[in-house]
Amino acid sequence: MIQYNNQNTFSEVHWGDNKLQLVYYGNNKIWPIETPPQPTSYKWIATYSDSHTESAECSSDTITYEEITLTDLVDLQIGDCVTTIGTSSLNGCITLTSVTIPDSVTTIGGGAFSGCRSLTSITIPSGVTVIDTSTFRYCSGLTSITLPTSITTIGRTAFQKCINLTSIDIPDSVTSIGDQAFGYCSGLTSINIPSGITSIGYQAFRYCSGLTSVTVNATTPPTLGNSVLNNTNDCPIYVPCDSIDAYKTASGWSNYASRIQCIPTPTLPKASGLLYDSTTYSIECDDNPTLHFDITPPVNNIVTCDIGNCVTGISDSCFSFGDSLTSVTIPNTVTSIGNLAFYGCVRLPSITIPDSVTSIGSSAFQYCSSLTNATIIGNGSTSIGGEAFSNCSSLTSCTIGSGVTSIGYYTFDSCSGLTNVTIGSGVTSIGWGAFQSCSGLTSLTVESTTPPTLGSNAFNNTNNCPIYVPCQSLDAYKASWTDWADRIQCIPTFNGKFKAIYSGGSSYSVDCDGNTILSSNQTNPSGYQHSAMTEAIIGECVTDIGNGAFWSCHSLSSITLPDSIVSIGRNAFYDCPMLTGITIPSGVTTIGEVAFAFCYRLANNLNIPDSVTSIGDNAFESCRSLTSITIGSGLTTINHSAFYDCRSLTTITIPSGVTSIGSNAFDSCSGLTSITVEATTPPTLGSYAFYRTNDCPIYVPSESVNAYKTASVWSTYSSRIQAIQ
Repeated sequence: MIQYNNQNTFSEVHWGDNKLQLVYYGNNKIWPIETPPQPTSYKWIATYSDSHTESAECSSDTITYEEITLTDLVDLQIGDCVTTIGTSSLNGCITLTSVTIPDSVTTIGGGAFSGCRSLTSITIPSGVTVIDTSTFRYCSGLTSITLPTSITTIGRTAFQKCINLTSIDIPDSVTSIGDQAFGYCSGLTSINIPSGITSIGYQAFRYCSGLTSVTVNATTPPTLGNSVLNNTNDCPIYVPCDSIDAYKTASGWSNYASRIQCIPTPTLPKASGLLYDSTTYSIECDDNPTLHFDITPPVNNIVTCDIGNCVTGISDSCFSFGDSLTSVTIPNTVTSIGNLAFYGCVRLPSITIPDSVTSIGSSAFQYCSSLTNATIIGNGSTSIGGEAFSNCSSLTSCTIGSGVTSIGYYTFDSCSGLTNVTIGSGVTSIGWGAFQSCSGLTSLTVESTTPPTLGSNAFNNTNNCPIYVPCQSLDAYKASWTDWADRIQCIPTFNGKFKAIYSGGSSYSVDCDGNTILSSNQTNPSGYQHSAMTEAIIGECVTDIGNGAFWSCHSLSSITLPDSIVSIGRNAFYDCPMLTGITIPSGVTTIGEVAFAFCYRLANNLNIPDSVTSIGDNAFESCRSLTSITIGSGLTTINHSAFYDCRSLTTITIPSGVTSIGSNAFDSCSGLTSITVEATTPPTLGSYAFYRTNDCPIYVPSESVNAYKTASVWSTYSSRIQAIQ
């Protein structure tokens, strides 16, 4: 403390620990302010076993070999100015027990942590895409590692001889596992290989002697190196049930045919949940696949019910008058819901009916007066019984799936809360009084091009709402549904920017806003499950599909792109495995990187219009169901791995305007029987562009055969190059 007694000066100044703590003027404290902290900027801080530390200032973004003294190093904190941990930079640091890697790091070099045998756990930041060769080899103390979803490749010997590693979660983003990547990881007990894997290298899991199971989720057997699963305790190899034969006969996999089994479905109790008195109940599976409650527990005491996958039917009156029931989960093994099954369950707020259900009985949900939303009448259902949802007065919306063929009498009678209904294209009959007294309806849409048979009074007391039908069928509906002719209108054209329809019938829409880019923020709103989007409509005010707009929409099966679209952004439809077809509008000029990668079911012919000039890196990678592609005359550039692993392609014609074909552009298109290149001057060709393409002939203009055979990289394929016939 320093005191000043002059009237015009501070009377007290308190100073300590290099901080100005308190200042008084007379008896008044006027400055309780600390000196501003000095910014700290470091590249790394290393702590050693004797507790002394060493550090380096940020002078570069890479930690290099021999930059850090490794002897007795126990802890390393890496600063956020670092983007690269260099090759072998910490190799052999046997005393290192912990390391902190910031999010700024995007590259970890080969062997970076090899031999760090005291390291027990590590978290890889989300910007890293590759686990390089031998990165964690011989890290014998490593028990857990967290890999981000950005990882696409696990390199050769990356985790070899990590003998205490008991489990590892391989993210869905990984497509390849290198040679001996997990060799000799004897502590591993199970391994789950994601569906996107396309190749597993030589001896990748050999000598993982503690394994009790290997699960491979890919529907198409990945390319398999030699001895991948040798000396793995002869554990079962679980694969998708529909792919067992494919695995048992595939190259490499056939060596393990006796071990290959269907991925098991866990057997759950027949029914379990919570009772009114907060106790739980559980009923074990038995020989009867139909669920019915007799005496225990009393139905009116059940609050929640999870139905097990040994159940195929819900009996008549199963939950009838279950007035305590607030939640029920129906598995996709259930095919029928009986008459009166949930009759009078007045506290049940929502129900999800899986696509496995083919019939919904009469009065199945009648008088479920709290049922409000998320109601799915699934695409698997073929009939909805009479009065099935009658007097569900809180129900606000309902989408009837395309698999439904008949709607019974009074099915939605007196559902006064319904505001809109969409009746799928498969419906052929609508019973009398089906929507009678749905007095809150503002619209009713019927998608069938042929008017369904209609019972009397089907739309009585429905607020005189418009009945929308396909435009080409307007006259047919008016002639067939004469009682409602004055209400029948053409289904209106979508005038917004974007509309999404989700499993369960809920929807979300965005109005045109002056911005012509459809962004991922608009397609993935808070409160909606992106992966549950089944259908998307894009308005004419959109010109650009933004980066990642439909990334991992795992349920998306239908999308319409308007003619206004000129650009499809990076990752726009990445990992949309249910998308079976798409029409690229004639005005599109660019298709971005990874735009349609891993759209496994994208099938039949893909037409790339003449307006497209560039196809980005990996744009159609692993579109394994594509059988043919028509490439327009405007294309000049096919980038790296653009059609990698399009294994069902049989022929490809590359038009004369193409001047550049990137590396691996058609690599692993193993079904090709011919490749035709129309340019008289050989395009610039990247390495491995036609690698693993069945050694099919490559046809070029007759006058250019010699030019192709001697051109850079093309010469690699000289034995396959022939004149166009």
